[in-house]
Amino acid sequence: MPEAQHKRLVRALQDLSLIEAKKGQYWLHSVIRTEALSRLKLSAEWEIVNRKAADFWLQRIEVVRDITDAVTALEAYYHYVEIEDFEQAGDVILKRRGQQWNIGLPLGASFYQRGLLHKLVSVITRIIVQVKDEARLISLYNLLGYTYRLMGSVIIGLEYYQKSTPLVERNQNERQKISILFNTALCKIDLWEIEEAKHYFNQVCYLAEQSSNFEDYIIYSQGCLAFLNSCSDLKAEAFQIAENTCIAISTSNSLTSWGIGHNLVILGLTYKNLGYLEKSRNICQQVILDSEANKFTQVKAKAITCLAELDREEEEFSQAISNHLEAIEMLYQIGAKCDLAEAYYQIALTYQQMGETEQSCQRMEQAIALFNEMQAPKQIEKVRKALRG
Repeated sequence: MPEAQHKRLVRALQDLSLIEAKKGQYWLHSVIRTEALSRLKLSAEWEIVNRKAADFWLQRIEVVRDITDAVTALEAYYHYVEIEDFEQAGDVILKRRGQQWNIGLPLGASFYQRGLLHKLVSVITRIIVQVKDEARLISLYNLLGYTYRLMGSVIIGLEYYQKSTPLVERNQNERQKISILFNTALCKIDLWEIEEAKHYFNQVCYLAEQSSNFEDYIIYSQGCLAFLNSCSDLKAEAFQIAENTCIAISTSNSLTSWGIGHNLVILGLTYKNLGYLEKSRNICQQVILDSEANKFTQVKAKAITCLAELDREEEEFSQAISNHLEAIEMLYQIGAKCDLAEAYYQIALTYQQMGETEQSCQRMEQAIALFNEMQAPKQIEKVRKALRG
């Protein structure tokens, strides 16, 4: 139809209840859409239509900037599931967009970065048993493992890494092997199994140093080792590693914004443990600004928790409680159980230092309940020790 007649045509179709329209956009009336789908399913065009629709959505989003972009990019997945092409459905989740590592970031990573943890688990588990290609399986297992850890289901996360291991060995993919070791180490931190975590991080560094392509994993691991050392008597080692890691972060081109955010939070906590409060605060404030720009809710919440700890150290209790509560609300909203448990533990320590015994005990018990759900006995031991103190 000539463009001059478009508005009249849309209005006529709307009057016939064939379409609905608003603000210059239009779509099939829900009843007409249901009937159209029913007819398509009985025709030879059903698979063709879904593939063309999937292709349209795949091309629609070039860079995922926010939750709306992430959800829109996932539309292609549902069309592939509809025609039972589970391999392609998996590829939608794994498709890289943007400029991270010069090869883009998988859609699944964009989901967990923006707090869509349960959604990501749901779409992967719906297809995972149908996927046959081992390379896809490895990537999907790793996404599931990482997401379950962020949700606080650390044991389930470890199970997926264990499932990946024989596939990785068979496919001889060194980067994925290092990734599994690194993520296993992160799980050990969440369980507060410190020596095991150190073992895995050191293993990552050893393997990564054999190649020039894994600088990112060395930097991430060094930051975590600095933190773990700062929690023990190895303060001098922790400081030196932290300083070297800060320099490496500022000069490297191989790190993702998500990885930098998490690593800087770890370094902020490291400097706090070492008594460098101003440096820690500067790092956390920078992380918060960057996380707001990138919509990284979980990273921002962890940085705010670190700020609250710094406020406690400086006896700014009113500001500390305000920051604690803000972080707790954010972590609760996205279902990040492990970080939420730690946030409850930290606010309990603040109340304890304020002499608010009842509030402190209540928050400690909330932390213990979550750590118990996580099957993290060493975390529970840490909290109970503080409670006795």
